[in-house]
Amino acid sequence: MTETVLLLAWLVLAHLAADFVLQTGPIVRAKNGRGTAALGGLLAHALIVAACLVPVGLAFGGPGWAFVGWSAGLHFVIDETKIVLTRRTAASALADAHLRHEGPQPP
Repeated sequence: MTETVLLLAWLVLAHLAADFVLQTGPIVRAKNGRGTAALGGLLAHALIVAACLVPVGLAFGGPGWAFVGWSAGLHFVIDETKIVLTRRTAASALADAHLRHEGPQPP
């Protein structure tokens, strides 16, 4: 039981460190950019996530390393999806606000 709690604590700490301590402003700006800059930012962040999980790989061997790779890849996909959906939502909200502000246009 103690080992499970310690593992869970490490995973939470690693996630917080990767997302809030080690993810720098330039990485965030790159992630939210477009094209190769966005890809570079997402890859840099995924590598930070993987680096924070290295102790899990060392502790559990093959399954641990698989978890590290899976977690970093999933983090990449989740962050990319979040950025795309945020852009769509913002564009939709701006279009709705513009229509409400301007009102119907005369023919």
